[in-house]
Amino acid sequence: MKRREFINKGARASVGAAALITGACGTGADPEALPDASGVDVGDDLGLDAGSDVGLDAADARSDVDADAMAAVALGVTKPPFVQFLGEGSARLRLETLPSEALEVRIERMNGDARELMTSAKTDQIDYNWPGIPLFERQLDHPDLPGPHTLHESLFNDLIAGENYRWVVHLGNGHELAGSFMARPPRDASFRVSWIADTMYPDVVDTAQRLAESAPDLILHGGDFQYMSNPLDTWNGMFHQLAPATAQAAMHICIGNHEYEEQDEFDVHYKRLFDGQGEPGGNLDYYTVRFGRLRVFMMNSEIDMDAGSEQLAWLDRQLGSLGEGLTPIVAFHRPFYTFAKMPKFTRRDAVHPILRDHGVKLVMTGHHHCYERFEVEGVTYVVDGGGGAFTYDPTRARDEILALRPEYESFYKIASRTMGMTTIDVGADGVLSLERVDKEGASIDTFTVG
Repeated sequence: MKRREFINKGARASVGAAALITGACGTGADPEALPDASGVDVGDDLGLDAGSDVGLDAADARSDVDADAMAAVALGVTKPPFVQFLGEGSARLRLETLPSEALEVRIERMNGDARELMTSAKTDQIDYNWPGIPLFERQLDHPDLPGPHTLHESLFNDLIAGENYRWVVHLGNGHELAGSFMARPPRDASFRVSWIADTMYPDVVDTAQRLAESAPDLILHGGDFQYMSNPLDTWNGMFHQLAPATAQAAMHICIGNHEYEEQDEFDVHYKRLFDGQGEPGGNLDYYTVRFGRLRVFMMNSEIDMDAGSEQLAWLDRQLGSLGEGLTPIVAFHRPFYTFAKMPKFTRRDAVHPILRDHGVKLVMTGHHHCYERFEVEGVTYVVDGGGGAFTYDPTRARDEILALRPEYESFYKIASRTMGMTTIDVGADGVLSLERVDKEGASIDTFTVG
């Protein structure tokens, strides 16, 4: 089967599943046709391991997953499927449902080979409740409500480098969710990475659409997945907003400050959903993802990154043993080259020399709700926290910062008070071509690295 035929097959499956679920709950159809969330056994752990070989590449399917369909899925699926890479030739698919029963997952390769797996399923009693105000909750398709929630996982092993895999999750009663991803490509391949950070409803609707339209092969999220300062912003809602993109590429995330909010948000959501992502040797706070010639270092700027810290020592060791032919990218939430807010200069003084001396060419950050780019001794620092949170002036601390660090003036390249996301096209020659687009799709900045 040709790649385009395979992609179109995935698109048709996604459309069919979406239409089926929408028809079942949107226009007076029997709600019992959907998976039943009653009778969930709290603490039930089925303990079933899934097998190997997964996926899909649904770049053309992204426009076919509409909001109504995803709202309908919310009756049984609180967090739609997302894929993350693990070690060599390995990935996992996770999703969360209210029903506690294990689910069937079908995986397909372009050549038609398919396999049926069962998810492992672990149910936890979640007390998290947001927005917690019935008036607001009635306005939302996906509020975060307390109760038993089941996290499902399928492990995909023995993946073939660069192969496009299609996955289908069987929800029961004929309902399905479909998506795809590219297995980690060989080092000489070209591919696209898309970056988004600081995602907040309702403007994330536009930035998530740009993310899906970018047709990424890998998605990087720079933290602040959602904001409890916004009563319309929920974890369930954000997963559904990003679903058209996560249905076509694996997504990895680093930790932002808004992951540490009330109701034990970090443990209940971030740790439970994302722990274990990335290659062996990392941990919940910092880890690596290798994709083609890229090795992405996802760091936690909310814990110690200063001189003498365990995290910085880990980064120094990892960069020192990078290996020939790999291109490092470092990503974390809070920037230290910026004019938007006063940065932590002690962190800058500790981290930058390590990045410079190990030949890191690109650093991606978020946190500031705008776009900025600085170039410092061969290292390009990008600030893009424009995923949907309220924007602010990217130069508002400029004079204060220059009074302390006048050399920052020569590092500065561009700034824009816009929402949006950034694409990183990785060429077979190792050159990185970046473009920042705003939430309407207009190009704000283009440049190359390497």
